[in-house]
Amino acid sequence: MDHCSYTYVRDVNEKTGVIQSPVLGGTINLMYIDYPNDSIWEWAMKYKFKNGSLKVMQTDSSNGTYIPVEEVKLSEAACIMLELTYSRHSSSHFCTKLTITSNDSVVGGTDDWVAKDWKLL
Repeated sequence: MDHCSYTYVRDVNEKTGVIQSPVLGGTINLMYIDYPNDSIWEWAMKYKFKNGSLKVMQTDSSNGTYIPVEEVKLSEAACIMLELTYSRHSSSHFCTKLTITSNDSVVGGTDDWVAKDWKLL
């Protein structure tokens, strides 16, 4: 049986790549692959949780700086999954939406923190 979970979403500032988040300190590294499946548009995304904000950075795959999914690390992060909606209209247009699914069994009741700051999807 699936864990009881809630999905929240909040827009990312396209100029700064920063969104507000109540998530505590920690770093999450994930690989995001754009579609259609073209290696030119594979990006290494790094999510840095610090002082209540989330920094989204991207790296072109052409420079070989991939961040493998195996390197996902959670530290006091009130989430079990991150999902990106990627819209590319120009080379400077990047992640526009971030979805966090938080598990209600997380120690510390951090779901309440997430619910206060993120819109329920």
